[in-house]
Amino acid sequence: MVKDRGMTIAEVLTIIAIIGIIAALAYPSFRRTILRINLKKDLTIIYGDFATARASAMEKGCDWDIMFLPDQNAYVIFSDNGIVSPGPDGKIFTEDDVINTDYRNNGVLDDIYGEKTTSKKVNLKFSRFGIPSDFNVTKLACMNQPGNPPSNGVDFVNNIVRFSYLGVARSGGAVYITNGKDLYAISVTGSTGKITLCKWYGSIWK
Repeated sequence: MVKDRGMTIAEVLTIIAIIGIIAALAYPSFRRTILRINLKKDLTIIYGDFATARASAMEKGCDWDIMFLPDQNAYVIFSDNGIVSPGPDGKIFTEDDVINTDYRNNGVLDDIYGEKTTSKKVNLKFSRFGIPSDFNVTKLACMNQPGNPPSNGVDFVNNIVRFSYLGVARSGGAVYITNGKDLYAISVTGSTGKITLCKWYGSIWK
């Protein structure tokens, strides 16, 4: 009867070497996949905040703004409500709110109760605003109009997108998000407030 002596050291080392080669070949593809997954996590959050700002503006009857801070790789979403005091009931967006009309819908995050209460700062975790230096982007997102997006990735007036109570944007524009390998954009049509997510494919957005 032949005894099973198991694997020799040489055989074990051969298998380890083969596994190492396979892992080395697969790593770039695996890393690219992880980068894309993480980028899409940031995109989901940003797109959701765009939709939230638009819906909240229509529900609350005042502008909701997203102020981009490209140098900090962050943005702030807030209600431009002008509420300086919540009134006796202690709640904002009720009939007894004390409103300063000079602050309301002025496109600025004022240092007042109602606007500070609704503000939320979001830092991008896996991506950044901007255009990769080796990308030749010659069209604006997402309608493919000729033009060059700004290098900081924010193409809104004063770096702010403002949704009015009608659900439209005060002005259109787009924000560009990248992980260094892929480039996406979220655009807003001023006349309708439509929010669109698109990806750059080397010569076209779609």
